[in-house]
Amino acid sequence: MVLLFLLLCLAVAGAFLALDTIPRQVRNLYGPPVDSLGTINTAWYGARLLLAQADLLEPAGAGAEQPFTIQSGESVNSVAFRMEENGL
Repeated sequence: MVLLFLLLCLAVAGAFLALDTIPRQVRNLYGPPVDSLGTINTAWYGARLLLAQADLLEPAGAGAEQPFTIQSGESVNSVAFRMEENGL
């Protein structure tokens, strides 16, 4: 019973640590999230960004740079669709 309680305490502490650490790391790499995202989604999307960091920060090809602008408030689906259209 005590072991179960200790494991639960560790899980809760880990969750709080993740909710604090992940957004801070993402903010340093990519900038601040939009305010309407919320704490849980900020940590969730932040974790996904950190897991995909190598793919996101590495150039896709050896060709010339292709400018791509993301408008403030633009949805993730819209950005992904436009990137796919442009072969990015």
